[in-house]
Amino acid sequence: MQTGFKTVSRYVLINAGFVLAGFLLSFVINFASWFGLDDTHDLGLGNLFFTTSVFTVIGLGYTGYVFFRHKVLLVISILAIVAVLFFLNSLFNFI
Repeated sequence: MQTGFKTVSRYVLINAGFVLAGFLLSFVINFASWFGLDDTHDLGLGNLFFTTSVFTVIGLGYTGYVFFRHKVLLVISILAIVAVLFFLNSLFNFI
């Protein structure tokens, strides 16, 4: 199945919406403190990165599910989720 411009535009807009929602919620709710990931010296950047990354993973998972028939978008979603998880691991040293 060929992935058209309209489909890719919806994919990008949905993911951008989730990233923006994570960015804006990071100013309202301190999600990083719930998991003990905030530091007093990072000026809220840990919460910003954590919240934005969590909502990015949620958005990529959602769009991977919605656009499952378009294999290219599914592969992009999976690779992006892995990249965001590696970013979170390098930032917060989960492993």
